[in-house]
Amino acid sequence: MATPDDCPMRGFADHDVIAEGFVKGFRQIVADDELFQVASHKLFVHLSGHTITGVNRWFGAKLLAALGAALFAAGLWLIVRFGQK
Repeated sequence: MATPDDCPMRGFADHDVIAEGFVKGFRQIVADDELFQVASHKLFVHLSGHTITGVNRWFGAKLLAALGAALFAAGLWLIVRFGQK
């Protein structure tokens, strides 16, 4: 019968095990030039894609808000200018 000590995931709750695995993986990537080039290229593409998407959404939101405010102001001006007295 299996016991909790037989579990292959034992120790993953320990932060040191996770940090050691991260450091070991990072050192392997840095040591291998080809793997480092592939990893850094993928990282650049991923981060630049997120940055471009974020900037587009930010400018789009600001542009949409400015357009809405301008239309609201124009409608208000038309009501005041040509409304019944």
